[in-house]
Amino acid sequence: MHVSSEELGQRQRKITIVVTDDDVARAKQDVAKELGKRARVPGYRPGTAPLDRLEVLLGAEALESEAVEKLAQRGARQAVEPGEAYTGVSVDANVVGRDPLTIEVTVPLQPTVTLGDYRALRVPAPNLPEVGDDEVDAVLQGWRREMAVLTDVERAAAAGDIVTLSLVGRHADAVVFEDEALTLALDPDRFDATRLPPAVIDALIGSLAGQALDFTITYPAFWPAAELQEKPVAFSGTVARVAELQLPELDDTLAATLADVDSVEGLRARVRAQMEERARMALQDQHIESALDALIAAASVDFPPQLLNAEIARYVHDLKAKVEEQGLAFEQWLGLQPEGAEALYAQIEGEADKRIRRQLVLTEFCAAEGIRVRSNEIDDEVKFFSRLVGGSKKDGRGGPSTKGDRSRRGPMPSVHEMRSSFGARILSSRAIARLMAITSGHADGAATPDDAATTAESA
Repeated sequence: MHVSSEELGQRQRKITIVVTDDDVARAKQDVAKELGKRARVPGYRPGTAPLDRLEVLLGAEALESEAVEKLAQRGARQAVEPGEAYTGVSVDANVVGRDPLTIEVTVPLQPTVTLGDYRALRVPAPNLPEVGDDEVDAVLQGWRREMAVLTDVERAAAAGDIVTLSLVGRHADAVVFEDEALTLALDPDRFDATRLPPAVIDALIGSLAGQALDFTITYPAFWPAAELQEKPVAFSGTVARVAELQLPELDDTLAATLADVDSVEGLRARVRAQMEERARMALQDQHIESALDALIAAASVDFPPQLLNAEIARYVHDLKAKVEEQGLAFEQWLGLQPEGAEALYAQIEGEADKRIRRQLVLTEFCAAEGIRVRSNEIDDEVKFFSRLVGGSKKDGRGGPSTKGDRSRRGPMPSVHEMRSSFGARILSSRAIARLMAITSGHADGAATPDDAATTAESA
């Protein structure tokens, strides 16, 4: 066996393996021994069937394919040092010559990450904007609309009213719309424009309860029914009811109902505080994202394309499962996407690339800063979660219930899954806390695991 290698870039190495007939024969014999232990061959004990009998049973092509794979693995081991190859993706062996048998394997290598001068990075925190009175008013007005009561009025319908009516639409003697009990909001933001053109609002404003209707509307050019596009439709019907939404007064009583405070001033203060807290949390997330982007931009990252392809495949697999849970075929769902399937896959590729780079850089950052998670810390998280889930429902004797409630939540994750998830979460939290301290100019020296834990808990 002769093995040569060539660097391809993007952390890949092409291995070319030239083998003799004797190499192939020995590889087939090795495969036969392995397969023979699992395959049942009449007249032979497991592992004792000769090569020619196995070749008849399994097929010469299948046996050769297994032998080529074994030869490829042997050649790759000669050309790649232990730990140098990336083992998280599958590797295909290709026969490129027959005389002599020549096999090529492209081996993905471990990603490389070189952190930049991240200690010099500074990412200032964004300023928290003030919450204006108009923003508080908008929230309170929204709450009042949600509590509004529909009340009949003895006047002509105005913008914003709710009208109940019977309505028939005809085009060229054909009935194209009919509803005997139609309710419409005379408000463009709330009007159901999937059944009727918004121009109906203008025709109904000024109408009275009990009034007969007779008007014509030209349908828009973009109407879903092509036969009605830019065509006139004559409507007739009768208005049954005109009503308005009466909002509750903004007074101390409403304040007590909405937020258990004794005045409108107290309600406004509560709303302002909640809005400021949401804004603060959003800006904090934005600050973290900016710091991570700066760390990644300063680093040099190189990884094999097979890693990206595997991440894309996982993303698409999860997306497909979610779509099919909604009762849609994945290909049908793709056809409904406004940006098109090609643009969607490009977006998925971009997000996958970003996730990989972020994970690789954060892992290297943790190593550089000495950030780690102790096994007993993960154990404590697993125990706490298990107690929390087990104690979420009690049986008749006051003990944890093991029926009903768990089936509704779905199966419990395995201990291995929990340890992996909790460990990754704790490590990520500590890495981000340390990064924020550095980019804010509040860090001195390398963080010890205890320092990182303290910083993360206080963040």
